[in-house]
Amino acid sequence: MLFKIYGFGIKGYVRDPFNSFDGTLVIFSLIDLSISTLSSGGSSGIGALSAFRTLRMLRVVKLATKSDHMLILLTVTFFQFYIYCF
Repeated sequence: MLFKIYGFGIKGYVRDPFNSFDGTLVIFSLIDLSISTLSSGGSSGIGALSAFRTLRMLRVVKLATKSDHMLILLTVTFFQFYIYCF
């Protein structure tokens, strides 16, 4: 994230909605991590922030739409995960 801000500049980084979304997720993840660390290793009571970590998987979906090979790999991976879980 910091490299992209350095490369694009803050205005260029914020223009792309996906970068803004990703930046928000990174900030929420850092907040969750710091609260968990400061709460003596116990549950911080803010489990909703940790749910934002799973949304970072949308990065993979974005990459898959740009490459046919990545889309095939993602499809096979999800199919195998589905078979394993059910």
